[in-house]
This record gives sequence, C-alpha cells and structure tokens, in this order.
Amino acid sequence: MKLIRQFIIILAIFIFSFSFGWAEQAKGILYFIEGGTGAGICHVYTGRQLLKLHYTKYKEYGFEHQEGYKYGSIWNVKYHTEAGGRKVIDSIEFTGKYDPAVKAADEMVRSYYIKAARGEFTEAYKMLSPGWQKDQSFDSYNRGMKKIKFKESAESAPTFALKIIGHNSGEVLLLVNTFWFYEGASGYLKMEVKKVNGVWTIDRVTPVSFKQWDES
Repeated sequence: MKLIRQFIIILAIFIFSFSFGWAEQAKGILYFIEGGTGAGICHVYTGRQLLKLHYTKYKEYGFEHQEGYKYGSIWNVKYHTEAGGRKVIDSIEFTGKYDPAVKAADEMVRSYYIKAARGEFTEAYKMLSPGWQKDQSFDSYNRGMKKIKFKESAESAPTFALKIIGHNSGEVLLLVNTFWFYEGASGYLKMEVKKVNGVWTIDRVTPVSFKQWDES
C-alpha cells in the first residue's frame, strides 16, 4: 500500500510538471518588453542566455513607480516552461538596480530622437561618435536631417520601439522600429552605441530586416 501511494505521488508530480512545467528562476537585465496589462513578452538577459518570457497573469514586487520596466532594470524572475517549450512568467521582482550601460544607452538614443524631432540638429549631431562625425560633416548631416519628417510620437516613443540585443560595459547594440519615429517609414535599424571618453555616443546605424528584428 505504501509503494502504491508513493507511485501515485510520483505520477502526480510527473503529470503536473508535464502540464505546467517545472518552476525555474533567474536574475537578469531587461532587454525588451512589449504588451499591455493582459499579455505580452519580455526579454531578460542573464549573462549566459537570453530568456524570451511570455506573461499573462503574474505577481510583481518592487514596481511601485514603474521604474522597474525601463531597459537595463535588473529583475529576479520566476517562470515555468510549458510542454511546448514556451517560457511563462510566474513572478517578477525589480531589484531596484540597473545595468548602467544598457540604461544609459537606451536613454541616450531616446534623447537623440527627441532632439532630432524638435529640429535641434546641432545638439543631435553632438551625440554622434567622433568617428561618425569624421565621416560626415555637420553640414551634410544637417541637410539630410532637414529632409526627414518626424512623428509626434518620436518624443514619447513606447518602450518597445527599441530592443536591446547585446551589451558590455562600453558598447550596447540595439534595434529601432522606425514606425514610431519617422513619417511614412516602416523599417528597422541597428544602432551601435559606444562610450567614448566617458560619453555615450551613436557610432553606426545600419538597416535591418523585419526578420532580424523579430528573431533578435
């Protein structure tokens, strides 16, 4: 009878784990988040792997002022993997800390687009790296920027308009969904953001495909 009871317990645990997945936990940096209060997806980089986590209902801790949803936020995440391989969040705790490189690069790029949208091209040009400025004079940059029509949303683009795809202490790679910034534009850019003499700058920008955006 005791063996039968043990077998039933083991079987129940197996069925539960197969249906709902084993609980796992990780600590990582928020790279991307998209969705509303109902459902969505976020990317959390642990230092070893990029977790693409889905969410519907979950518990959150430490998010009193929503600061924990900024890119670079460091989270403690509990999640489970469903039978089909999809990882689903059970709870998130914002540690109150940020990765300084990711946070600074994200804020700098958003600031760049705000200045550009306002026509502050002199200030925007200063945010380009010395290497890029060497390749493109201000006059050339200014002429090109005047041809671009920016959307009002460029000054308050949603978090998911950008996607962090890699970083170290001196460089951050991110993708930009141009829909939120340029009138009549629907495409994606890759930005290389580098720290030069203690200042974060945009070093290079190259177009990428939707597939690259989607799979990153």
